[in-house]
Amino acid sequence: MGWLKPLWLLGVGVVAIATAGFLLRPKPAPDQTALYRSYTATGQVVGVKALAGGRCRVQVKLHSWSSLSPGFTLADTPRKGQVYAINATPQNCTALEVALAAQGSPDDLKSPRHIYYQATQARSGDWMLTQAPQAPVGCGGL
Repeated sequence: MGWLKPLWLLGVGVVAIATAGFLLRPKPAPDQTALYRSYTATGQVVGVKALAGGRCRVQVKLHSWSSLSPGFTLADTPRKGQVYAINATPQNCTALEVALAAQGSPDDLKSPRHIYYQATQARSGDWMLTQAPQAPVGCGGL
């Protein structure tokens, strides 16, 4: 029975080392792609730049926002007249193209083109269209 004591001490030692390793392991860095905050708004498209893989970057001059998620401070609330650069997936780039085409001739680049959209910001600071943008309806002539 004298051999059980060293075996018991060995078991306690293994548990103590495993617990210390678990508690002292490095914490993962915050996910920079995690969604942080979002807003829904109408705005005038002032530019669209094609990116690799069918993606695009839309420049939108904000007209008015209709909803904000938690996480905005007064200083970084979207402002009327401010131009925002928003990245889009290939599907949302296609939806943007359709929304803009619905507002007139594709050759008439001088007429303002407006969209209703939702943008979400990642912790990295990048903004992304998170829903297919649409031509706004009933927005006082937009």
